[in-house]
Amino acid sequence: MGKTGVCLMLIMWIAASAAAQSAHQLVRKGNKAYQKGDYADAEADYKKALQKQQNLPPAWFNLGNAMYQQKRYEEARQQYQHSLELAGSPQEKADAWYNVGNTFMSEKNWQQSIQTYKQALKLNPADNEARYNLAYAQEMLKKQQQQQSAGGSQNQQQQNKNQQNQQQQNQQNQQNQQNQRQNPNQLTPQQADQLLKALAQQEQKIREKQNENQKQQVVPGGKDW
Repeated sequence: MGKTGVCLMLIMWIAASAAAQSAHQLVRKGNKAYQKGDYADAEADYKKALQKQQNLPPAWFNLGNAMYQQKRYEEARQQYQHSLELAGSPQEKADAWYNVGNTFMSEKNWQQSIQTYKQALKLNPADNEARYNLAYAQEMLKKQQQQQSAGGSQNQQQQNKNQQNQQQQNQQNQQNQQNQRQNPNQLTPQQADQLLKALAQQEQKIREKQNENQKQQVVPGGKDW
């Protein structure tokens, strides 16, 4: 190989080394911001590192952590998936699966969190935190299913009750209609009251008329009663 070829390879190696070193420096900078609670700044540093070097598992993993702390759980999962694809050791993969499980747990997606914690424990059976979270997610899923079952029973009972009330109302309406057909001349309370008043007035007029007639009547013999 000529000197020119050696120089070109050396330049390429130096450039790649400088880029990698710069990416790692950005990751370390992001870690410092993360430890201070500056998650948005940490996210920016991790993204800059990945722009310089895509195949950097810690940058993807820590970027997921920064997004997780900002409650952007779906985006965080995507970063953990990238770190899973690039992870070189079972421990790194187990940690990524564990964090994926945490994103699902934060969303109260118990079923998915259970599956991912199981994946983490397959890779690292000694992970007590994953085992605890798995048990917790299983318990919460059980409670959720019980509540849904109880809620379904209550809804069914309410529907049955509403149906019974509707049937009773329909029967009452039918009975009222039958009563109306059987008593077509039945008066309303207002009509009955008006009729009674009219009868009372008529009786009053009759009594007055009778009184007038009595005053005008003359008993034979010329004596008044």
